[in-house]
Amino acid sequence: MQVRDPKEVGAILRELRLKKGKTQAEVADDLGISLSTYGAYETGARKPKVNGMIAIAKYYKRRIEAIFFAA
Repeated sequence: MQVRDPKEVGAILRELRLKKGKTQAEVADDLGISLSTYGAYETGARKPKVNGMIAIAKYYKRRIEAIFFAA
C-alpha cells in the first residue's frame, strides 16, 4: 500500500468536507486545529501526522486507508 500524493489527499478531503456541508473553518474547529493547517491539508501543501490522519478519518467516518493510502 502506497501513501497517496498530498494533492490527491487534499482533493479527497475537499470532497468529503463539501459532502458534509462544512467550511474549512468549521472542520478545523471541529478537529481542534488551525484553519491554515487544515487549508494546507486540502491544498496538498502539508500532510497530517499519523494522529491527524486518524482524527480526520474518524471525523469523516472513513477508513484511514481510503483517504491517505492507495492500493
